[in-house]
Amino acid sequence: IFTFFFLVLLICNRIAMILVSAFTHVQTIMTIVGALYIIYLAYRTYGASIEGQNTEGKPIGFFHGVLLQLVNLKVIIYGLTLFTTFLSSMPTNLGAGVIASLALSSLSFLSTSLWTLFGSAIASFVTSPRVQRILQLLLSASLVIIAIHLVVSRLF
Repeated sequence: IFTFFFLVLLICNRIAMILVSAFTHVQTIMTIVGALYIIYLAYRTYGASIEGQNTEGKPIGFFHGVLLQLVNLKVIIYGLTLFTTFLSSMPTNLGAGVIASLALSSLSFLSTSLWTLFGSAIASFVTSPRVQRILQLLLSASLVIIAIHLVVSRLF
């Protein structure tokens, strides 16, 4: 899955570089789209259940994991937003794109692993509904602040 996550990010890098160089207003549009997506994530975070679902499913194989990454809209939005908003000033050559995509893929893998580990640990300690709601509010507010910062720093 890491390999094809990297591949999708590399493709997003190339598309973003083409779009940004051909259409300068794409950065503003992608900044707004990225901020709206972050606000959507904040909304979902605030309404999420911490208890989790303990469903046992059949693990997917390598081929299905590859297909999942290639059509995963969240990864595509993530990649396009990163490269058009946060990394728009990086060099446009392929080498820089490969290095950035590799670094971001590694960071995403590490982040997902830590999220899973700490999410399980936090869920076992946070049993009070009041504490759960406060934690959700703090996490959601952090995401909203990031989205506002993105738009304000881009437009003003």
